[in-house]
Amino acid sequence: MPDANSRQRSLFHPYTHAANRTGHRLSYHSEMVDTPVIYQRSGSRPRLRHTGPIDPARRLTVLGVHGSGAVAGTFVSDVAGYQAVVDRAGAAVTPDWFGDNVRGSLCAYLWDNESGTVLVLPDPLAGGLVYVHESGDLTAVSSGLAELVGTLARLGRKPAKSLGFLAEVVATTNGGWAHPASYQGVDVLAPFEYLEIGATGVRRCTYRAAARLLDGSVPYRERLAAAAAEIRSNVAALATAGRDPKVLHLTAGFDSRLMLAAILEGGFADRVHFTCTGRSDTADKRVSAALAAEFGLTMTEGQGAPLAEHPRTLTDQVLWQMRAAYGMATVGPHRGYRPGGSVIGAGGYGEIARSFYSHRLRHLDQHDVPAVVGTLWGGDVLSLGPRGLLAPALVERVHAGLAERLAAAGRLGVRADARWDHLYLTGRNRYFVGEISRQWTPVAARFDPLYSLNAAALALSLPVDERSANLVGFDLMNQFCPALAELPFGEDRYTDTYRRLRGEPRRRPFTADRPPARVVPTFPVPPQPRDRETFPEPTAADRDLAERLRIVPAQAAGIGPMRAEVRRLAAEIGPDRLDTIVNRPVFDRFLRAEVTNRGRFRALSGLRTALLWYTDPDGITNRPRWLPSRQPGTPVPR
Repeated sequence: MPDANSRQRSLFHPYTHAANRTGHRLSYHSEMVDTPVIYQRSGSRPRLRHTGPIDPARRLTVLGVHGSGAVAGTFVSDVAGYQAVVDRAGAAVTPDWFGDNVRGSLCAYLWDNESGTVLVLPDPLAGGLVYVHESGDLTAVSSGLAELVGTLARLGRKPAKSLGFLAEVVATTNGGWAHPASYQGVDVLAPFEYLEIGATGVRRCTYRAAARLLDGSVPYRERLAAAAAEIRSNVAALATAGRDPKVLHLTAGFDSRLMLAAILEGGFADRVHFTCTGRSDTADKRVSAALAAEFGLTMTEGQGAPLAEHPRTLTDQVLWQMRAAYGMATVGPHRGYRPGGSVIGAGGYGEIARSFYSHRLRHLDQHDVPAVVGTLWGGDVLSLGPRGLLAPALVERVHAGLAERLAAAGRLGVRADARWDHLYLTGRNRYFVGEISRQWTPVAARFDPLYSLNAAALALSLPVDERSANLVGFDLMNQFCPALAELPFGEDRYTDTYRRLRGEPRRRPFTADRPPARVVPTFPVPPQPRDRETFPEPTAADRDLAERLRIVPAQAAGIGPMRAEVRRLAAEIGPDRLDTIVNRPVFDRFLRAEVTNRGRFRALSGLRTALLWYTDPDGITNRPRWLPSRQPGTPVPR
């Protein structure tokens, strides 16, 4: 008979991880936080897993919630909170109401008693990814990739991990360009899509908010006022949430300062704490401390959630996060964190109000995908040239995926000089910003209050020079708290275009001799274990290389060990699979050659991360686990 621990569930994996059988200790949580899964065979009613009960007296029953965010101005992170908002809205609630009123990386599952359908309702920008598997007579849906893969495994249809997705992560730091998920055969809903699932099957629908995103008839000032109202509402929802502590990230950059501006304008600074993580010698630390002193903010340490344990080995320092994200993200929380009831605020989604990609491409034909890829991500990895590290067939597939996204943006009416920024909105913003925020769900309610459809629409409507000058962001900051726009950032944020259009900005230094900000404890950060494995002590040559590559000396010292590990992992997966993702002659030379630029270092580190996760067993066996006499999942009512 299995012991009690074997029946519990990992904090991030709803199925016991293979590492548990090889000596690694795991954290656990109850089944209550598992994300819903809906699956349906042709001609059958949908079946539900990990959902709450249906209330026959309600028109709309919230069956499950995944992620955190604001819904109609109220902070939501669980079923009860979401149900209360839906009940208050009453007859006004339609699927389009969710597209109009949901902000944040958040997905809800509802039962519609009148239509007899299950609604899967992600946020409109689809920062809360929804995964869809379709094969033969079976369709399965979940916003939890772990739960989806586990359910498919129990049905005898477990998908394999996707080397293609991992190769995209190596090349661009996120996947999703041509390979939608870290498991094969798994698609994702597009922005503004939601699902209706009933007796006749699964239907993809589109929120009406999609049309408003590209409506060029709305005047700038009207859009700006609407964006400001969205952000004010989001900040108020976060600051008044019934969870504590509320920990907001503050750096030397623009986006966290814009969040701070809305906090100060709303009078919420005394309800929240601020944190800045990382090394003590950075601009982030210096500027955040100066901001805190200038405005009397309260600072704290750590990410904003209880950290009980650090990974000890070099392998675990990579795999704990990759396991937690099921291969979808390389950064985020891991099994060392514990639930703490907190809210984490971050500056994600600020990038959608300015240019992230297009401003770097003004000298190029933006439809020349190979040239653009070389500019954005370098010519050493995602290239068909003689230095291209990845397999030519894979590179062609990614290039074709990017070209199709550009063409689709053109068909939607996105202006020509904004299409690569539209790709950021529909690609990296979801797979990096949105997915990472939602990964915190098991331990904290993380929300990005700069999530604004109007800010995105406004930026996409502007010429690239105005977008890259961050006119929208500065106009918002000057509405909320002009003093913050005057103070120094980590680097100069004002451009010639900004000065031409808005005039010379007022600037001033931080006030001298302010007392340091008050620092209060929230969640203590444990010391690193004494036996923590590290790369070799950096040599003088390592320090010189680190300075040239703009990395830390410890990373430079790790190049030799990482190269050796990539060789070992490549041998483990074998030549047939390896050749599907790398250009073998270039790969062999890459592992012998000196690392001479930052791009090559990122590629080496990315390959190590990707291959470690690819070769790591996920502990989900591909066989049905339900007894023949039991129904796998609850059928929806007739």
